[in-house]
Amino acid sequence: LNTRDVYNGEIDTYLYNSSSLIVINAGEDSSFVHGNTLNNFGTYWPNNMQAFRYEGNNYLEFNSNQVIQREFNNINGETGRYVFYAQSNGSETSKIIMKENHFDVKSRKEAIYIEGIKNGLIENNYVLSTNSEADAITVSNSNLDVKSNLITSVNGYAFGAYGSDIDFSNNTLVSSNNGMFINNQSVGSIQQNTIVAVDGAIGVRQENNTNIPIQNNIVQGFSEGVKIDNSIQNYAVNNNLFWDVENMFTGSAIAPLAGQLIDENSNGVVSDIYSNIYQDPSFVDLDSGNYSLLPNSVAINAGDASLVDPDGTISDIGANYYHIYVVVGHEALLNTDVVDLPYRMNATLSSPSGSDLSGSVFYRVNGGVYTEIALEEDGDIEDGYYADIPAQDLNSVVDYYISATDGVNLTTCLLYTS
Repeated sequence: LNTRDVYNGEIDTYLYNSSSLIVINAGEDSSFVHGNTLNNFGTYWPNNMQAFRYEGNNYLEFNSNQVIQREFNNINGETGRYVFYAQSNGSETSKIIMKENHFDVKSRKEAIYIEGIKNGLIENNYVLSTNSEADAITVSNSNLDVKSNLITSVNGYAFGAYGSDIDFSNNTLVSSNNGMFINNQSVGSIQQNTIVAVDGAIGVRQENNTNIPIQNNIVQGFSEGVKIDNSIQNYAVNNNLFWDVENMFTGSAIAPLAGQLIDENSNGVVSDIYSNIYQDPSFVDLDSGNYSLLPNSVAINAGDASLVDPDGTISDIGANYYHIYVVVGHEALLNTDVVDLPYRMNATLSSPSGSDLSGSVFYRVNGGVYTEIALEEDGDIEDGYYADIPAQDLNSVVDYYISATDGVNLTTCLLYTS
C-alpha cells in the first residue's frame, strides 16, 4: 500500500515482496495509521523492505496497530530489515505519535527505527524483539518522550538513542543482554524505569559526551549496572535501586563514592551518598514478569524527593509506583516498668487524597489473642491519633500493630513488641 492514511486494515502475507507493506510519503501532509494488523510478513535486504515505512515532515499518528513478523529465515536473501521505519529530514514541523501498538518481531535489525523527528511521543507500546542483532528501538537525531512501554529484547539493547533529546520514563525493559545505550551527545533524562535481565551485560550505558540524569530506576540482573564513559563526571545518578548486579557503577565518568554503601537514604536504608541502594526490589512475581512492587518494597518512597508520585507521596523507584491510600506514622513504644497506668500509643494517620480516616491498634499480651482498641483523634497534633493500652504486669511482653482505613483501602503497619 502506498498511501497517506490507513485505518482498521489487515494484511496477512507469507509472500516475498519487493517493497514495504505500507509506504507513506507524506511530504508536508499529516498521516494516520490506526487499528491495523500486519501479520506473518518477512523483511529482507537489499530491497529495503519494512512492514511500515514513513517519510515526511509533518505529523504521523501510528496507534493501536498489531505487527507480527514470521520467524526469520535466509531463503531468497531474507536477512532482516527494520519493521517500523520513520524518517524526517529534521524539519521543525515533524512530529510522531505512537501509542498502544503491539510489535512481535524477529528481524535482525531494529523493530522500531526513528530518525530526524523533532517532536514525538512513544507511549504504552509492547515491543518484543527476539532475533535482533541491533536495538529493539533505535532513535537517532530526534526529540522524543518515551514512556510507559514494555520492551523486551533478546540480543541487542532494548533501547538506544544517538544524538537525541530523550525523556525516558516509566518504561520496563527486559533483556537477555543489555538494557539501554545513550550515545553521541544525547540529552534528556532517564527516570523511574525498571530494567531487568537474567545474566545481562550492561543495564544503562552512556558515552561520547552524554551525561544525562539517571534517577529512580531499578536495575537488576546485569554484570554492570550503570556504565558511563566521558570526560566529565555525571553527578546526577541518584536514588536508583540495584539488585543482583556484579558492579553497580563502572566507567570513567562515575561520580566520586558512587556505589560505596557508606550512607543512608531518607528511609534509613543503607546507600551511597547519592541515595543509590543495593536491595531486593520485592517484585510481585519476577518469574512471571510482574514487576509491580509489594507493599514492603524498599523502593517505595525511596526516590528523588523532588519527584512526586500520582498519589501525592515522594516518588518510588522503578516504573510501577505503589499507590498509597493511607499513611501510618508511629514511633515504637519503649519498655516500661509502670504497671498501674495505661500505656499511651501515639500515631499519625494521613491520606494523600484527603480522605477521612479511622484506625485501631491491635495488641496481645504474652502471645495471647489480639484485642482491638479504636484510635481516637488527638486535637493537639496534626493528623494525630492515640489509644491507651491497659497496664500489664511487670515483665509482660506486649505485641501490637496499627491498622487504618479510608473506608475502602486498608493499611496495616509492622508488628511492634514492647
